[in-house]
Formats: sequence, C-alpha cells, structure tokens
Amino acid sequence: MISYVQENKIYDTITTKHDIYCLVIDTDKWELNLIDAVNEAHQRKYLVALSNPCFEIWLLMHFQDAETILKNAHLLKTKADINAKIHNMNIYDINITGKNEKDYFPRTDSAVKTAEILDTKPQQRLLQQIGSRVYLLVNILKEYI
Repeated sequence: MISYVQENKIYDTITTKHDIYCLVIDTDKWELNLIDAVNEAHQRKYLVALSNPCFEIWLLMHFQDAETILKNAHLLKTKADINAKIHNMNIYDINITGKNEKDYFPRTDSAVKTAEILDTKPQQRLLQQIGSRVYLLVNILKEYI
C-alpha cells in the first residue's frame, strides 16, 4: 500500500508544502505486517490513523463515550460486533438514518474527544487497547472548514 502511494506521489503534479499523506488502517486484518506498515509510514513522515480493532470503532465513538466503550471492549472485538452495536443504537433513542451528514457529522467533536481519551499512549505507534487515531486526521481537516 505504501509503495503504491509513493509511486503516485511521483506523478502528482499539484503538490504544496501543506500536503500530507495519511495511512488510515485497522489492526484486525494485518497480523504481522502491521508493525512493518506503520513503521514504514512513520519513516516516510505519513500520518498514521490506526484503529483497533477496525475503523468502525471510530464510528461508534460518535455515539458512546470512552468509559462506555472501555467497559464494553470485550463485546467489541470485530467489525461485525461494532456494526451490530451501531445499528442497535435505535434502542437508545438515537435514530441512525444511514446518512453521514445526519448521523456522524454533528457528533464529530464528541468522537474526537472520546478517541483522545482512549489514546492513553499516543507516543506509541500501535494502539494497545480499543481505540482509533482517526481523530488526528479529523483535527487536521477541521482547520480547513
């Protein structure tokens, strides 16, 4: 994946000093190659937005706080587990419409706060517990909106 990005950087004729490259990845499918991918991305000065176990935990952070996620971490081991939790939010008086602009965008600040709380060791390259570093990318993007 990183070699693909590097190849495309060569052909990217519209670059600025503000450009960043970001690797948004999950821990659930990488196995032993994960640390190599993360290390290579860091060497190339890419932002690494890692999620453990999967990107969907970032979506759940829009609806649940850090304490609730940590308390239920043993039930949130797979993408299917987390998706089921999100889709069952209607039980908790949260109406999930399936439209990002209604479901997620208004709750982005809350998700960022939850992710920051869960990221107890941001200096470490890998997440040791449930969490997501997508908030790092979101914080950069928020500067432009």
